[in-house]
Amino acid sequence: MAIPTLYLSSLLAFSQVPVIDIANSVVHADLPQPSKPKALIRELSNVGSYDPYSSIQQQNNQRVMADVDAHLSQSTSHQKRVNALINHAATEFYKPQIRYSLPLSRKPGKELFYEALNELAGMLKGGEPVSLKRAVYLVEHAYDPTIPFDHFDNNIKEAASHILMKLDQDGFDASDNLAKNMMIFRYMADTLEVKYEGIEQPVITYPMSYDFDDFWGRRDYSKMFVSKLIRDGTGQCHSLPLLYLLIAEEIGADANLAFAPNHSYIKFKDSYGTWQSLELTAGAISSENFIIQGGFVKSEALKSKIYLEPLTKKQLIAQTVNDLVLAYTRKYGHDDDDFFKLSTSLVYEVFPNNITTHQILANYYLDRLNYVIRQYKEHEFSKEQFEQDQEAQSLVASVKGANKYIQKLGYADMPEEVYSRWLESVKEKASGQYSNVKMEQLNDLIKK
Repeated sequence: MAIPTLYLSSLLAFSQVPVIDIANSVVHADLPQPSKPKALIRELSNVGSYDPYSSIQQQNNQRVMADVDAHLSQSTSHQKRVNALINHAATEFYKPQIRYSLPLSRKPGKELFYEALNELAGMLKGGEPVSLKRAVYLVEHAYDPTIPFDHFDNNIKEAASHILMKLDQDGFDASDNLAKNMMIFRYMADTLEVKYEGIEQPVITYPMSYDFDDFWGRRDYSKMFVSKLIRDGTGQCHSLPLLYLLIAEEIGADANLAFAPNHSYIKFKDSYGTWQSLELTAGAISSENFIIQGGFVKSEALKSKIYLEPLTKKQLIAQTVNDLVLAYTRKYGHDDDDFFKLSTSLVYEVFPNNITTHQILANYYLDRLNYVIRQYKEHEFSKEQFEQDQEAQSLVASVKGANKYIQKLGYADMPEEVYSRWLESVKEKASGQYSNVKMEQLNDLIKK
């Protein structure tokens, strides 16, 4: 970028002092010549003969020099001000400008994310019918526009059809919420044979398994998707509970999502109104004590209710907004301030203690701050300049504030290797006594 040159000038105007021309001066002949006082002659005898005009010229010259000195002094002061202005101009206009928001990505498809956000906002604010199926599809389609809704919808309806048919064939009441939940659980965790009239061979469905490869979707974000689970029959703790809830919505079963550290699972009430926990990653009925004993659920987290609490329907839709933001971030980064502000404020209205939203904001501010710091390093600006930069310091405060609040809520980070070991322990518990006993108890309740 060409830097403009500043032209600043000043003009010094000196007053013209009249000088008496002694050579052309004429003394009037009729006037008596003044006599010189003797005392004065004696006083001046040491400096030569006395010229009555010399003192006047000297005084005038002194006045001229005084004026010149005054103007020179003014000129020096003025020049200092000019130099200060030039230095200020160099500081403010010549240095490279710091950008506080990340550059906008030019990848196509952002309009799909905004369309999805608008529809999800309608569900939360009452302008659109609340549909988890539609919400989950909006998120996945925004990230991957090749996912067709008809295929997504038909697979969920097909699963619901198998479950309702199996309930009928096994003699269970299709209006019993416990029966419906237990059959959804069997559909996902076991092999089912479903007979249809007019079809000679029964339809066999197979259990869904945990995909241990890239289970957080760091290499391939589509690993998080229900559409991937439907296609491959393998998923993880994000997609498995979501599919369960999509089927529950389809057949009218009441079930809820709940969070644990880096994890989500299913909760529903049995016939006695007691909450039961389903661990779909291992196909087991679990207990919340087992989750707490993992060591990453602090007392602060239980007090703030960021873990183990069943989400309401609107909170669940709000969580799909978080899923949309995470998918956007994976595709475009933290480049669009408006998108992040709109989405996070939307979630906060119905779910102020949502730990995912607070983490999203913390990472958003941190990414912007790191971008500013990189610019300071590239331009070799000083630490003092950074500390005097109000916008940069505002980002520092936002990062610190977000992280402080996350810690206050009771969040504790579970490293990936620890989470992997925890999953293995869940699998061991799946075949343990607690899960088997619970399964028998709940099946007995259904028969009653």
